[in-house]
Amino acid sequence: MAPEWRELMSVAGEGGLRAIVHRHSAAKTIRTAIDRVLEGDDYVDPAVAAIARAARDAWLMEISVTGREISVLEGVQHGHTNTEIARRLGCTVRTVKFHVSNLLRKCGVASRFALVRRLAEFDLEVTPAAE
Repeated sequence: MAPEWRELMSVAGEGGLRAIVHRHSAAKTIRTAIDRVLEGDDYVDPAVAAIARAARDAWLMEISVTGREISVLEGVQHGHTNTEIARRLGCTVRTVKFHVSNLLRKCGVASRFALVRRLAEFDLEVTPAAE
């Protein structure tokens, strides 16, 4: 993960950050963010969330995660068992276990939970602006 992204997420989590907007956001988006925070909610500009997804995707490419591993990873992130993932992907449980092992190694973690946490560093909830 890029150092600047890790720093942003650290500040967001520890500093009580309630809203993130892109510096070139439209006034309407900024106003929506302010309104949401004043109502007690959090807000993430969809443009910032897209940047987060791009950072995650770049990191996955950098560590050579395959398309099939990404499919397995999505199942893991949703809390599905190996059997459920295998059924959805039309492969064997053994194949899913193989891909999960590769993901753990490539991401430098020791468990499924740690894998999900590592990927969660990139995830930002997208709250669409009111029309």
